[in-house]
Amino acid sequence: MSEMVDDDMIKEFLTDAHDYLESIELDLLAMERDGIQTSAEIINRIFRAIHSVKGSAGFLGLTPVMGFSHTMESLFAKVRDGSLSLEPELVDVLLAGVDKLRLMFDDHPNCGNVPVSEELAVLNRYLGISLHP
Repeated sequence: MSEMVDDDMIKEFLTDAHDYLESIELDLLAMERDGIQTSAEIINRIFRAIHSVKGSAGFLGLTPVMGFSHTMESLFAKVRDGSLSLEPELVDVLLAGVDKLRLMFDDHPNCGNVPVSEELAVLNRYLGISLHP
């Protein structure tokens, strides 16, 4: 973590982050229900929430959280621009990502020890990124 970060900043981030995750989760459930009829407003709201988590985590030096949320943000950018269609399986992947972020927040000093390789592999597969040469 950055030397300029204090406990109050971390507490505020964690409070905001949990609120964002709750909002993202509710919107993802609406997305699952509405499928391709999901409004642009919901898609943009999820994108902005993930983007905010990523940016704040980066500022606070929580690099593992920043990296994981960046991958989720990239995936959601593809949903937002229409290059990735909404499927129930994709919503499940994103919900699993929210659960993983929640675990990282719950143990933020050790967030780098939370295993995310499985989730990242699935997210990257949707992004069209192969981690194998």
